[in-house]
Amino acid sequence: MDVDRFSKEGALDMKKKVLMGFLIIALATLFLNSLPGCESPEKYQNLPEGKSYTPPGQTSKEIEMKWAEIKKSDNTIWISEEWEKPVNLGSPVNTLGWEDSASISPDGNVLSFTYMRLDPLAYIHFGKRVRVHGPPRLGWPKTEPFNSFGADIYIVKKVNGVWQEPQPVGPPVNLPETADGDQWLSVDENRIYFNSAEGNRAKGIYFAERKNNNSPWHTLKYLNKHINSGREDENPYLSADERFLYFESARPGGMGGKDLYVSEEVNGEWQTPKNLGPKINTKEDEVQPFISLDGKILLFSRNQMIYRSRKMPDSSWSTPEVIVRGHVGEPTLTESGDLYFVHVYIQENKEFDCDIMMAKAKRSR
Repeated sequence: MDVDRFSKEGALDMKKKVLMGFLIIALATLFLNSLPGCESPEKYQNLPEGKSYTPPGQTSKEIEMKWAEIKKSDNTIWISEEWEKPVNLGSPVNTLGWEDSASISPDGNVLSFTYMRLDPLAYIHFGKRVRVHGPPRLGWPKTEPFNSFGADIYIVKKVNGVWQEPQPVGPPVNLPETADGDQWLSVDENRIYFNSAEGNRAKGIYFAERKNNNSPWHTLKYLNKHINSGREDENPYLSADERFLYFESARPGGMGGKDLYVSEEVNGEWQTPKNLGPKINTKEDEVQPFISLDGKILLFSRNQMIYRSRKMPDSSWSTPEVIVRGHVGEPTLTESGDLYFVHVYIQENKEFDCDIMMAKAKRSR
């Protein structure tokens, strides 16, 4: 859910722009009829302010089949030979909506992700009317305004090799009409770090916990000023011992746009973060950090590509290498090296959907 998902004008920054009310549809009218299932904007131009419009049959089997054909023919992803060809996780994980911010557990059996119903192209009219493609998942409001402008975090588990129905994290992590996502979930699923982009609370990185998987979340905490600078502090990811917090930020003093930082927790408080330095950070946007269980592999995104850096004997980071190209981001690894990430599908040079992908490791990393 990073607003600079692939670039400063990348497809996934539409989420924040939806909530901020920016005008993003200069070419939407020309593109409107090119997508399967899309209808003329005249049908919703005169809706009451703040309302959303879901065209009849938008999630019909016919539309799903048309979109599936487009996705099937997609060949825009290049991946290092260390992994097999990426596969779309399919239903019930992926839908006609926007599945984003995928984060896999070390054993590969628990996946958390961010979901939003609206099409981030959205055909927004001054942030007041938005087109909706995705189905209402479990926990989604069934009455107006349908949380059309929100993004919620879900957890889905694999049982006997099959992904089950995704479950909403619920309040106070998920809030109506608020963009919540970019989550890190602990192995026992009882601690979560995430960020809110806009909506019914201050934007920034939050923490919540619960007693067990069946109890409600509590102790919602807005992280201290060392972490939340007010400069697009997003995408938290913790080390295995939960002592180090990696995140992205556009705070002053960086190398360019958004940089990657790490902060250490001392006596229960996050300390002043350190910039990961010029080998990792450039004048471009470095976003969506992932750190492996052993702390020796750093993955991140830059310019619609996924990079990998290895920790050297002197604790410095190696020069990053590209491991995936093609409108991709949000990388995470299982302990066995399987790679999960998100991919934006393109039709006629326009982004129209985002799904979660998995590439199985061929051998040791």
